[in-house]
Amino acid sequence: MKNERDHLFISYAWEDGALAEWLTLKLLAAGYLVWCDRFKILGGDRWPERIDEAIKTRTHRMIHLLSSHSLHKENPSAERQLALTIGKTRREPFLIPLNVDNVRDEDVPWQLSEIQYIDFLQWGQGLGKLLKTLEEYHTPRLREKEGKWIASEACLPRHVTTMEAADVVESNCLPFIHIPEVIRRFSFSRSLSKEEQATLAHSYAFYRISDRQVLAFHAPAAQLAPGVIVRDAGGAMWRNVSAIDGIAASNIVSALLWDSLRVRCYEKGLRYDEDSKAFYFPTGLIDKDRIVYQGYKGRKTRIDCVGKRTFPSEVLVHHLAFRLRVKRGITDGYVAQVCLRLQIYTGDGNKIEGKQIGTKRKKITKNWWNHQWLSRQIAIRSFLSDGSTEIIVQGMDHESRVVLSSIPLGGQVRPAIDEKSLASLRLKVVEIQEAEVLDEAPEETEQSESDEREDVNG
Repeated sequence: MKNERDHLFISYAWEDGALAEWLTLKLLAAGYLVWCDRFKILGGDRWPERIDEAIKTRTHRMIHLLSSHSLHKENPSAERQLALTIGKTRREPFLIPLNVDNVRDEDVPWQLSEIQYIDFLQWGQGLGKLLKTLEEYHTPRLREKEGKWIASEACLPRHVTTMEAADVVESNCLPFIHIPEVIRRFSFSRSLSKEEQATLAHSYAFYRISDRQVLAFHAPAAQLAPGVIVRDAGGAMWRNVSAIDGIAASNIVSALLWDSLRVRCYEKGLRYDEDSKAFYFPTGLIDKDRIVYQGYKGRKTRIDCVGKRTFPSEVLVHHLAFRLRVKRGITDGYVAQVCLRLQIYTGDGNKIEGKQIGTKRKKITKNWWNHQWLSRQIAIRSFLSDGSTEIIVQGMDHESRVVLSSIPLGGQVRPAIDEKSLASLRLKVVEIQEAEVLDEAPEETEQSESDEREDVNG
């Protein structure tokens, strides 16, 4: 056996097995060698016959899923103790604990009290912190080239991918086609109250400098408030300067672009939720609460933007929602990222908030696959663009308007998934989904109105 410490060892309780699998594949895709007993063979590496010896001689770091389950299980506790002993002997942080279900500090074993754990309640955020930690520890990445391929092979049946074809990949990022070249400064004859500023924000994109001065791509289209006179106080070509009024020009542009999209959302009748920072479709905004659009198959279709799910224990009403982020660095210019969300209420109209949101959302969307998520992305883009290829926020003239493409960034990648080879697997998945629906929707249960309906006439 080699005496090279180049593996990551995943220690966990069986109740946290789903996270252990997910984490193993994510780390493998990032190029790391990983041992997890849920994968007896992973990329040619067999699960070691002598676990203790493998941890001592072949493991670079042990990643321990710290949870209310692993705290009291024999194997995870023994592995955790061994890792602590190795770390003490080597005088290095050998154990990397991930707090996966919000274990309280007072419940953590005293041996771990001085070890900084990684918060892993949000898997995506936790993974980012873990990858950064592994880089700081100079963890070997011996599978940078083939890691993603091996991870996909571990998830899918063999021969399900092919290099003979390419798959189309569509992002959730929309590029800005036109951005006004000039940022102008406007002064008001008196200060605007907070209420007046809030009213103005519904129809006008601006960057607030003070109660009497704003930066914008154009002047307000209508009178601000009784007795308020607007004066043009000059401007600047934002591409030619680094800052305007002491503020980075790029930050002002990002804020004005986001504000412009906010105005477009308000124009279309969407609501904004301050808590989730998301826009959502209110009940009654659209006829029968259904968005009609051209689906990804090229046919006219529709999808419900408000749905209701009845479970044995509760009724949930969900509204299609999304957050908007303006980003730089993805292309040469600016893009708007559309992140799907759900605004969820109880049957009696109370908004779901706090930590319950994630649980309720998973309950509603657990049977949503790429098809369902993609359909909602397309529907939102079609709604904002009125079915065209551009989302336009009107300015005072052609030059002062903001134009966003409704066609997302994307491309083709290899290998492609051979859909025919997945036919039998899809049948099994459908059977499982139907069984789950029957379990959760007895007798008078009202089915979810969130599935795409194809071939709509008129």
